[in-house]
Amino acid sequence: MPKGIYHRKPRTPRQYPGEMVAKVRALYDFGHTQEEIAASLLTTQKVIWRLMERHGIKARVAAKRDQRGPRNHSWKGDAAKYAAAHLRVKSIRGTPSRCEQCGTTDARKKYDWASLTHNYTDVNDYKRLCRSCHHVFDGKARNLGDNRRLITHDGQTLSLSEWAVKTGIKLSTLWCRLKAGRSIEDTLNAPISPRGRSVSQSRGKEVRP
Repeated sequence: MPKGIYHRKPRTPRQYPGEMVAKVRALYDFGHTQEEIAASLLTTQKVIWRLMERHGIKARVAAKRDQRGPRNHSWKGDAAKYAAAHLRVKSIRGTPSRCEQCGTTDARKKYDWASLTHNYTDVNDYKRLCRSCHHVFDGKARNLGDNRRLITHDGQTLSLSEWAVKTGIKLSTLWCRLKAGRSIEDTLNAPISPRGRSVSQSRGKEVRP
């Protein structure tokens, strides 16, 4: 349709009763939300918003909602799976940076939350462990060989798993050294080079830059 041929009456802004404005102001200053005020006055949030804007009632800055625990729409409670339970522990207790078993705080190592009794939904049923101690604690190391074999060195008799914790060398590395026929002393004491090989293995070989 062509423009300029219709005579529209100027729209008069809606006038809200003074009693309603005063009630909205009082409720909002008391801490109620616009939705709560609208429900109490049997109207909509949009009406309350327009009233506040027209009468100079400054709206509060929306605060970030707390969506932790049951307040989250994805909350599954005790039905949470393994990964979700560990993420819950990390969210509540933080990221571990030390091992409660061997006491290491080496930043180059990885640290986990290990469940003590496999009650994964209890956030207090976890302790901080480095990855090596975690593997030993969970018994995963049994797949790497005879980790229960007792080895005596320097007057101490420990299992291969315990030697791994004591020396800070991975259990798989110790087991591979023994399988290769290396001596107990070399197995437990040979340092690891940055490339993952022991110094004794790298000695005499050309190292590429």
